[in-house]
Amino acid sequence: METIGVDIIEIKRIAVLVDKWSGKFTKRIFTTEELSYCFTKKFPAPSLAARFAAKEAVLKAMGLGLGACKLKDIEVISHPSGKPELKLHEKAEEIAHSMGLVRWQISLSHSKSHAVAMVLAVGN
Repeated sequence: METIGVDIIEIKRIAVLVDKWSGKFTKRIFTTEELSYCFTKKFPAPSLAARFAAKEAVLKAMGLGLGACKLKDIEVISHPSGKPELKLHEKAEEIAHSMGLVRWQISLSHSKSHAVAMVLAVGN
């Protein structure tokens, strides 16, 4: 079984939420590692938006909507090469396991105004 999920988001939407809610928003949505990576950038909003889109794309690949698990349970790890990788935790990991989803491929991109993520989930 293979499933895909894709999501696109306006970067400005994430930038406004970060400015308005500061730590409350980011700490609820992103892991410490994701925040460390994104806030090393001069402009963190594009990287945050791409990761937000990835989290929603994962939910779509699993056929779920927001609220099925905490968004922090879906983590985008950035390798030194720049290649993103997904790591699932707690409820997201349980759901993926119950569906037989064992491998994930992820692609992130952004322009000046939008960020997009595509996810491929592969089952056994």
